[in-house]
Amino acid sequence: MRWSYSDITLYEQCPYAWYLKHTLPRDVRQNNVYGQYGSYMHELLEKYEKGEWLLEEMVEAYTDGYQAAVTLPFPKGSEASVDKYYQQGLDYLLQFEGYEEYDIVAVEYEANFEFGGHQFLGYIDLILKNNAGEILIVDHKSAGKFDRKMYKQLYMYSKPVMDLLSKWPTYLAFNMFRINDTKVETFDPMRFHEVEKWARNVIYKVQDDQEYLANPDYFYCRNICNYREQCPHV
Repeated sequence: MRWSYSDITLYEQCPYAWYLKHTLPRDVRQNNVYGQYGSYMHELLEKYEKGEWLLEEMVEAYTDGYQAAVTLPFPKGSEASVDKYYQQGLDYLLQFEGYEEYDIVAVEYEANFEFGGHQFLGYIDLILKNNAGEILIVDHKSAGKFDRKMYKQLYMYSKPVMDLLSKWPTYLAFNMFRINDTKVETFDPMRFHEVEKWARNVIYKVQDDQEYLANPDYFYCRNICNYREQCPHV
């Protein structure tokens, strides 16, 4: 089996959702408004990073295409988020100045790699390199809050960067575009091995699991989970 970072974190979130993902047809998966919004912003940034759009063209594309791209409703009680999310995305793009101090090494890099003794597939949003030879891995995130646990993803992606460039990344960064913030951590080899051990241990749990018990969470189950319509626990 080929694993992914999202596979690992989905099992930690809810073993039953992991089971549904791997037993149901792919076409039953349901998206949510947060996924639509994040995917739209990723698409805009990717086109700029690949040289397909200029900075000002991103803003125009955002305003012209937002309603067609973000169509699903926000959860009940959060109707104000409709205008809030739109404005946050617009504010970010209006102040975005590109990556002047860096050369772009790769955009949406498809990585097939070994990690913790298992095969993984991942897509790295952006790999940058500056004049000093320092490498920066960037992941674009639509989350409104930052959690240091998120760095596990970029430590995992450090391995294919090493495979590609024969050099460990210098920095790991999250572009928190919705809240217009950037979180950066210097690569730590000890932390890399801790994350490798974490991934290996979760995979062992998955392989030993015979029940795949649900882990109900009111908001997640009703608004986020991609299998909420098939799950009897909702």
